Amino acid sequence: VEHRFRIGEAVVDLLHYGSGVTTAGGTLHWPASDFEMSVAGFEEACAAATDVRIAKGIAVRCVTVPGLVLLKIAAFVDRAARQDPKHRNDAEDILYWLKHYASGNDSSRRFDLPSLHLDGIDYESAGAAVLGLDVRKLMSSGVQGLVDRFLAIAGDPHGAFVNIIASVIHDDDRAGQERERVARLVAAFRAGLGTHAD
Repeated sequence: VEHRFRIGEAVVDLLHYGSGVTTAGGTLHWPASDFEMSVAGFEEACAAATDVRIAKGIAVRCVTVPGLVLLKIAAFVDRAARQDPKHRNDAEDILYWLKHYASGNDSSRRFDLPSLHLDGIDYESAGAAVLGLDVRKLMSSGVQGLVDRFLAIAGDPHGAFVNIIASVIHDDDRAGQERERVARLVAAFRAGLGTHAD
């Protein structure tokens, strides 16, 4: 993998993007492997990155969770289209944040939804709606199509996204319940985004 190297036990992917580096379609072309990699969402995620202190006097720029989710959505759509099995990992990562965003010390945000005209969303799904609100703040018109494609896939109760989640459950009743739960989370996320897939 041309962009990957190791520092001790750490695996580091060093990706460049921007004017003069990426193609007009938002991809990187790796010369040795001839592989084209999408960098959709990089500009949005990096623009919203924040400084995180990792040691005394040392801070690094890190993407926020909404920025990470936007990148994961782009990766999921790209990899699913190429039938890359890593899209399963992307789906699991997205689902994790749909379930757990705006929790812990940030859980009070789950109660603000009625004031934002997001009624009818239960507490369990409210974090996904808050995540949708925060992802929407990062989005540009350049990634709107990708997000809409993700919503179309994830909104299908028998589509690739939900099937990945349900496939690890071997009890039909529990798998059905998980499908319903994922559908509620995706619907809440969509409501927060305020976008509609065709």
